[in-house]
Amino acid sequence: MGGMHGVNGVQFVPFKKRGKPGRIFDLSKRSPVSTTLNGRCVAQMPDGRIMDGMFKEGSFVKGKITYPVANQARISYEGGCVNNKFDGLGVLTLRSGEVRTGVFSGGNFVSGKIRYPETNEKRCYEGLCVDNKFDGSGTLTLKNGEVGNGVFNKGFFVKGKITYPVANPILISYEGCCVKNKYDGFGVLT
Repeated sequence: MGGMHGVNGVQFVPFKKRGKPGRIFDLSKRSPVSTTLNGRCVAQMPDGRIMDGMFKEGSFVKGKITYPVANQARISYEGGCVNNKFDGLGVLTLRSGEVRTGVFSGGNFVSGKIRYPETNEKRCYEGLCVDNKFDGSGTLTLKNGEVGNGVFNKGFFVKGKITYPVANPILISYEGCCVKNKYDGFGVLT
């Protein structure tokens, strides 16, 4: 590609800043090739990732990361990073069609909204997550219209209110406790 520089298998396209090209930095290592890159740059990593955004002292801090087709899970991430991990506000798009918009910490999604593709039984989730699972206060809406609003633990609904769609002639709502998404303990079914 015209204008690209290669260092240790990493391809770089420095952006011009006031007519001068940016410095080259090998992101696959912790130490700089020449001098530490500060500013805007595009880097293609050996695994095919393309990092387009701002760098500070050699670390990617904000911008867009695009993953190659070979990556089975991710398509792209746009947002903040700390130590080259997702951190701060961002949007992660997964190959399954799932889109996570919100706050990331240490590479994990911790709060915000998850939209699922049409083929999934889940429609969307808005709330807190731990280890990329629903954990804490949140609202889960299913494709069939059911809405669970309450407390989640390790991906399961444990306490709160489940509202059923109008199309369900038997159940309107359940408010109470659950174990592994099943009614358990004290609760009121209407």
